[in-house]
Amino acid sequence: MTKRSFLPTLAAAVALTAFAAVPTTQAVARGGGGGGGQVAPSLPADFPSRFPMPAGTLFGSTGSSPHWVVQLTVAGLHQQALDNAIPTFVARGYRVLAHSPVPNATGNATLTNGTLTVGLFTSDIDHGPGANTSALAIQVDLKV
Repeated sequence: MTKRSFLPTLAAAVALTAFAAVPTTQAVARGGGGGGGQVAPSLPADFPSRFPMPAGTLFGSTGSSPHWVVQLTVAGLHQQALDNAIPTFVARGYRVLAHSPVPNATGNATLTNGTLTVGLFTSDIDHGPGANTSALAIQVDLKV
């Protein structure tokens, strides 16, 4: 593996691994006296309101302007999940700057609309027979 082909793999692995270690607005159990509830995951209050969110289930998010990270669970294995997400952005005027299909359960892409730069990183969640779920980490940077 060349250094050039290793970098997208490393970036995806770091993004997905690092996300797990960052406090998020994901579901948090509230205890106290025989029960509690869960707070549904939500986007940060200052997250861009017109952002074209790909189909999926919000798992967590973190950040504040000008940098946010959102994590979704999405249907499809890593490459299919990435290929399904990219048209969501292209249809809203984003240009693909890089699209690196990476073997072995990860993939990544970078897009921009001139104001926001978006990094997409996918990783398979299920690895067994019939697996069909991926994590999609979305890094959003506002040009300041």
